[in-house]
Amino acid sequence: MLKLDENVIFYIYICICRVMRMVSKTISVTEEVYDLLDKEKLPGESFSETLTRLVKDKGAISDIAGAWADLTVEESTSIERGMDDVRKSANKRVQTS
Repeated sequence: MLKLDENVIFYIYICICRVMRMVSKTISVTEEVYDLLDKEKLPGESFSETLTRLVKDKGAISDIAGAWADLTVEESTSIERGMDDVRKSANKRVQTS
């Protein structure tokens, strides 16, 4: 058995602990945001896991820039009409509530 001096053993222990421990950051959120996150949490899930699940792999808006560039005028007009229909329907529901 190789005997190391006390300093080497301590150094190895510190290195192992640092590798195994994840760095954490503290952020401030309003009570409203806290309540929203708490509602999104799954059973047994930490807030970090909840945030990761909610924001991971969403991509940037720039990833889809130009996605409809090759639509015909008819296709884009049809999409616009459909969006208008949805807005009108939503407005009617709000007004009758």
